[in-house]
Amino acid sequence: MPAVPSSKRRGFTLVELLVVIGIIAVLIGILLPALNSARRSAATVACLSNLRQLAYAFQMYAGSNRNALPVIRQDNPDFNNIPGNTANGEKVTNVYWTDQLLPYAMPGFKTIFAWTSPEDGVRYKKSPLWCPTWAKDREDIDPYKNPNTDRFRTGYAPNQWPTFRPDYPAGAAFVPAKEANWRGNGSVGRYFKKSEYVDPSNHLLIAESNFWFIGFSLTDAKGTLSGQNVDINTWFTSGSPVGSMNIDRFRHGKYPSNNGAVYATTGGLVKYNIMYADGHANTSSDPADAYRGIRMRYP
Repeated sequence: MPAVPSSKRRGFTLVELLVVIGIIAVLIGILLPALNSARRSAATVACLSNLRQLAYAFQMYAGSNRNALPVIRQDNPDFNNIPGNTANGEKVTNVYWTDQLLPYAMPGFKTIFAWTSPEDGVRYKKSPLWCPTWAKDREDIDPYKNPNTDRFRTGYAPNQWPTFRPDYPAGAAFVPAKEANWRGNGSVGRYFKKSEYVDPSNHLLIAESNFWFIGFSLTDAKGTLSGQNVDINTWFTSGSPVGSMNIDRFRHGKYPSNNGAVYATTGGLVKYNIMYADGHANTSSDPADAYRGIRMRYP
C-alpha cells in the first residue's frame, strides 16, 4: 500500500508579513487624520449645542428677572448674606454669570453656586455651562482638578458691551468702561434688558474664551488683528496691542506657530463658536467675526 504523503501547513514568509504590516501602516496613516478630524468636528458640534442650550437658559433667566440678562459678576455686599453661601468651607461673596444661569442650565441643582463639592464639579462639567474641549488633558487649568484655578472659567465668556454701535465708541483706540460688568461694592456695570442689546442678531453674547470675561482692544483703521496669547492662563490686558482679544479663535481648529507670547496672526486653522444676543449660535472660521460681534463693525 503506497504511503500517504503528509501535508504541511505553509506559514507566512517574512516578506509577506512585512508587506501586510506595511499595508496596515499605510491604512492607519490614511485613517488617523480622518478620525481626528471627525473627533474635532464632533467636539465643535457639542460645544455649539451647549451654546444653544445656554441661549434657552438666558431666556429663562430673563423671564424670571424682568427681561434682564445676567451681569458678569455680582459683587459683595449684594450676595453676602445668602443662606448656604459657602464653597469649600469659605464664605462666597461674589456671584458670577455661570452661577446665575446654573438653576436654568441644570434644573434641580441645589445651589446657585457653581460647585460646592467634588460631586457638584463632576455634574457641572457635564452641563451646558462647560465647553467639552476646554481644559481637556490640562489639569493645571481645570478648576475641578486644580483648586487654585478660578471655578468660573468654563471655556465660555460673555460680552460686556451690549450697547456698542458702529459709531460708538468713537475713535480707534478708546474702549469705555465695561457696561454689563461686575455690579456692587462701588464697581461699574448694571443689568441690561434683552431689548437694550443693539442689533441682537449680530451682537455677540457668549463666545469661547480662555478667560471668564471677554476683553479686547479696538483695531486700527486697517482692521489689524493681533495674535492670540500662547499661554492659556494669560488674558487680555489694557496694554495689549491694537486688535487683540482673548476669544479662543483656534479652539476647534489648529493653533499656528508662535513667536514668544502670542501665536502668529497667519497660519493655523481658525474655528470657534459664537452665540448671539438673539439666541442663535454658529461656528466661525473668521477671527474678525468675534471683533464684529463686540464692536459691531470692522475695522
